[in-house]
Amino acid sequence: MGLGSIQFLWNFNKDIILNFLPENQAALSQAALSNEAKIQTGAQASRFGALDIQRGMIMMLMAFSHGREYLGGEHYSNYHLDASPAWKGDFWLDFFQQVGVSSIVAGGFFMMMGIGIYFLWQSRLKEGYPPNEVWRYLMTRGAVMLTVQFTIMAVFETISSPHFYLYVGVLYGLGICMMLAACCLRLLESIKQTAWGKAYSTVDYWLPLVIAAGIIIINQLVMLQTQAADVSPGWGKIILLLGGTYTINGIDVDFDFMPFPWFPAVAFGLVIGKIISRRDDQSIKLLQWIAFSLLAAWFLLKTAYLQGSISWGDYKTLVSGEHLDWRSYFCSNKYPPSLSYFLFAWGINLLGILTWFKLENRLGHVPLLLQPLKTFGQCALFFFVCHWYVYYLISVLLPARLTSAGGLLGFWLIGLLLLYPACYFYRNFKMTKPKASLWRMF
Repeated sequence: MGLGSIQFLWNFNKDIILNFLPENQAALSQAALSNEAKIQTGAQASRFGALDIQRGMIMMLMAFSHGREYLGGEHYSNYHLDASPAWKGDFWLDFFQQVGVSSIVAGGFFMMMGIGIYFLWQSRLKEGYPPNEVWRYLMTRGAVMLTVQFTIMAVFETISSPHFYLYVGVLYGLGICMMLAACCLRLLESIKQTAWGKAYSTVDYWLPLVIAAGIIIINQLVMLQTQAADVSPGWGKIILLLGGTYTINGIDVDFDFMPFPWFPAVAFGLVIGKIISRRDDQSIKLLQWIAFSLLAAWFLLKTAYLQGSISWGDYKTLVSGEHLDWRSYFCSNKYPPSLSYFLFAWGINLLGILTWFKLENRLGHVPLLLQPLKTFGQCALFFFVCHWYVYYLISVLLPARLTSAGGLLGFWLIGLLLLYPACYFYRNFKMTKPKASLWRMF
């Protein structure tokens, strides 16, 4: 049944897909060379090819998870606060989604947003923009994300859901975190103008790290207190940390990505952005050391937590008698994100960035097969908004629901094939617009 549905979709879309790909191979190759020429401008470049590719990679994985929501089938996951770390699924695709999507995408995207914010900040300053103007641009860009969340995405949720509810989703968290990151960088600029700031040039590193560590510690203490008290949390804890689904004045409200617990990923990204911006062998070796250290810390912390040796590092509750195995290592709390969740997501995404960077340096250009990933990563907000509508529309057109692995994977790939031409043309279109243009923010 699943393969028959995919054949229906392929017949429906093959003229568009097959006509697009051959006609644009030469243009795509030319665009790749052109983009590389723009990116490889030394330390002043505001974009970093490997970052775009890794961002595109995790967005493709995200699309699989989101698209699957509209196929009507049940699937198992384990990243919520109310589940123990024991993996109870029996479908390999569910576990792939748990490890390859749920465990790395959101944490990696928030971190890479921090890296991108640092690149943009430094690039604009080198071009002569005053810090206040760059700050205002980032604040505006954050406000655009909030606006999209409560307009375009609200319309989608109304169309696709059987009943009306207000979804406070990832764009809300990203938008607020972008504003906080802008304020952090503006504060750093002010500090560096003082005698103390000039004497301690490492403030760019330790201030964001102190903020990130402080938030993670506060989150852990609040969670331990809340779980020990065994009472319903107040609105302060819900809005700042926990999130969840609630009914307010008869309206269902779903809080998913609260900015406060997710900001450590953005703050960490600011530090990684400063390291990457040096673009030398020493910085790459340092990033390798950081990536492997993060994964080693994740493994040790998770081992101690699962064995019951410590009660911090994650927010899930161990249940006596439940069987824990190696799959439990990948069942960390995501809403809100725990320290073990962050360590794994940051480490894996840093290794991805380093892999693409080394491959690009070895070949001298971005391979043609990776150009779609780079294109998706260069128009992230546009991709994010479109992929919801595309996968929902495909699910409506399906003559039958998909349940097999082949059907689900085919559904995902056809959605990507439809999204790629739209992202390709939009990416080229927005690059013709001024830097302050609203189009560039998508």
